[in-house]
Amino acid sequence: MTDTLNSDPKKTVDSSGFPLQLRIASLIRSSVGWKFPLEEHPWRSSDGQSEGFIDLTTIDDSDLTSMVIECKRVQQTAWVFLIPDTSPDEKTTSRLWLSVYSTKWKTFNYNEFQFMPKSYTSKYCAIPGQDQGRRNSLERTSATLIDSVEALALQEGKLFEKSVSKSTSNFVRIYIPIIVTTAELKVASFDPQKISLKDGFIPNDAYTYIKTVPYIRFRKGLTSNIKALNQDTLHKLHVEMERTVFVVNAEHFDKFLKKCEPIDIGLIQQLLAP
Repeated sequence: MTDTLNSDPKKTVDSSGFPLQLRIASLIRSSVGWKFPLEEHPWRSSDGQSEGFIDLTTIDDSDLTSMVIECKRVQQTAWVFLIPDTSPDEKTTSRLWLSVYSTKWKTFNYNEFQFMPKSYTSKYCAIPGQDQGRRNSLERTSATLIDSVEALALQEGKLFEKSVSKSTSNFVRIYIPIIVTTAELKVASFDPQKISLKDGFIPNDAYTYIKTVPYIRFRKGLTSNIKALNQDTLHKLHVEMERTVFVVNAEHFDKFLKKCEPIDIGLIQQLLAP
């Protein structure tokens, strides 16, 4: 009976996605500058509406940067990120969770932050077989990952408050949400003025290029949990709800690890100042 129910154990294992997670964990362990990763770390949102397990989380040797990693295995698929700009630049600007405590919590929320490596940024990702108008698999995964980042930040914040003298200690942590995937990552740069109003297609002569990239910033409103009710305009609220998720091709994760570091130290120093 066992053979009938599970005739190909290897195929079952490979289809689970766990092998990719284990390989990424192995890369982190063998890397320089990153501590032993925690695997399958449990989390629960503060409102109790969502919960799960973080595939991998690790902290750099300076105890400053925490990676929160979701591994996404897909087969023979390309994710195409649209950039409606004919000459886009690779940038370091990101909207990331930053926890800073110095006699009190100076910030415990999302902030605009400069973080390496440089990459293109897009809020549009076309995935084969995904229906338009509904959240695609990347958007769903990113939204859940953001929930897990906030839950992890809350866990560490509470642990800090319990374990040390808040009057003499500082706490600083930047949280980097990362999706590591076997999907090929492509960016498509084009002139939006040339999109056909007849059929909604992008003509060939509108494209500047379509090329493969090792990683990209996926930035958009990935949460509907409105915390910034003090914003006085819809535009400001929209920006407040934006989040940055790094999407990294698995074959380039080792390269990403070596380049991953904050460059906006001035902001942290400013927040730590009396």
